[in-house]
Amino acid sequence: VMEAFQDGPEQERWRKKKKHIFLLTSAGKPIYSRWGDSDKLASVMGVIVGLISFVNDTGDCIRAVTSGKHKMVFHLQGPIYCAMVAKTDESVDQLMMQLQYMHSQIISILTITAHKLLMDKPHFDLRNLLGGTDRYLENLASNMNRGFSFLLNSIHCLHLTSSTRNSIGHILQTQKDGNDLFYALMIAKGQLVHLVRPKKHILYPPDLHILINFVNSSQGFKNSDASLTPICLPLFNNSGFLHLYVSYLAPEICLLLLSSKAEDLPAMSKTKEKIEAALNEGQTAATTPISLLKESIKQQLYTPKREDRGSTERRPDSSHYTYFPFEGIHQTTALHC
Repeated sequence: VMEAFQDGPEQERWRKKKKHIFLLTSAGKPIYSRWGDSDKLASVMGVIVGLISFVNDTGDCIRAVTSGKHKMVFHLQGPIYCAMVAKTDESVDQLMMQLQYMHSQIISILTITAHKLLMDKPHFDLRNLLGGTDRYLENLASNMNRGFSFLLNSIHCLHLTSSTRNSIGHILQTQKDGNDLFYALMIAKGQLVHLVRPKKHILYPPDLHILINFVNSSQGFKNSDASLTPICLPLFNNSGFLHLYVSYLAPEICLLLLSSKAEDLPAMSKTKEKIEAALNEGQTAATTPISLLKESIKQQLYTPKREDRGSTERRPDSSHYTYFPFEGIHQTTALHC
């Protein structure tokens, strides 16, 4: 696999890939390529810019080209061009959505000011500012091929009893310290456990995906001391950063706190200590919220009791189901029988 990242278009292995993603500037400068060495793909980048310019000269905007089993999809965001060539069963809209996520991942690192920089200096190599961040794009591209929740604009929530989830939510809500903390959320195994937010500040699923991908792609968070990391959530505010506090309470359980001010580190550290203490309180060691959460992670799949299921009945032949609530954050889940 690592060799495939060094390939160019002359290699058969590169041409056999079913999906290619290209991110480049309007001047043809490469930013990222899903497969192959972007420096070896100058001819490919030139073709992409040529196609876009040709259609632009007619007063139109290119969206997609279909040739046999191949689809070539374009998502143009100012001076940043996102293109995909795929030989899959996915629709143009599905591929377009994936390109939107890839662009959002870049904005999460640089903010929308990257557009202004490229408009002022079209030949600037954006990779100079993105050095070492390819892993975020790689992980996101891989997850979009596997994650059903991207397709549904939803978030995959960890299987938990309602009582355990409500208990964790109550702790996150009541143990906050400081007035500038926007969001408090907990994830486990890359899945959402609970989210607490102000009423007027919705955290949309695409921003949640970018946030979770950022944390899961950064192994250093697991061993690092308390610190704040700037991150831009494009749908929340694409022109500025929030400050992210990450703390692993257990190997697979992670607490995320987001604040608007960098000087909130002491308050966020205090909030983390209060939350961790409350999670370890219970009548017995086995009944603390953190213990119940760890047990759910071990089981991985939770079989709901009849009183928790409402009127939903399990069919013996079903392996997965998906549901859309009409309000709130969409959720997807898998039910194995």
